[in-house]
Amino acid sequence: MHPSTSIVGLDAGVTLFATLSDGTMFEPVNAFRKNAVKLAKYQRCLSRKTKFSNNWKKQQQKISRLHQRVAHTRNDFLHKTSTLISKNHAMIVVEDLKVTKMSKSASGNIKAPGRSVKAKSGLNKSILDQGWGEFRRQLEYKQAWR
Repeated sequence: MHPSTSIVGLDAGVTLFATLSDGTMFEPVNAFRKNAVKLAKYQRCLSRKTKFSNNWKKQQQKISRLHQRVAHTRNDFLHKTSTLISKNHAMIVVEDLKVTKMSKSASGNIKAPGRSVKAKSGLNKSILDQGWGEFRRQLEYKQAWR
C-alpha cells in the first residue's frame, strides 16, 4: 500500500516543467539551453582543428564532457522531481504527449516551404530539453515500487 492516498493530474509544459492539479509547479532545469553558447564555442574551435590531431581529440573530449554534464544535470532533476511526486501521491495521471510529432521540423519541402521555421526550431529544442519521456518512465517504475 502506498503511504499517501491522493490522486493528482500532471500537465507537462515548456515554461513550467510540470504543473500538478493540486497547484504545485516545477520549474524546468533547461540544461541544454544554459550550455548552448559554450557548446557552440567548443564546436567552432573543433572546426578549426586538423581532423584527428591530438588537439582535435582534446577539443572533442571537451564537447563530450559538456554533453555529459547536460545529460547528468537533466537526469538528476528528473529523478529528484519524479521521486518527490511519487512519494506524495498514490496515483498520478499524466497527459499523453506525442513528443515526436510535437518536435517535428517546420521546414516543409520545396513545393510548400515552412513558415516560422526558426521559431519552431527553438520550440523543438525546448521540448526536447525537458525530457518528458524519461520523466514518465521514471514515474511509472517509482510508482510500481511504492
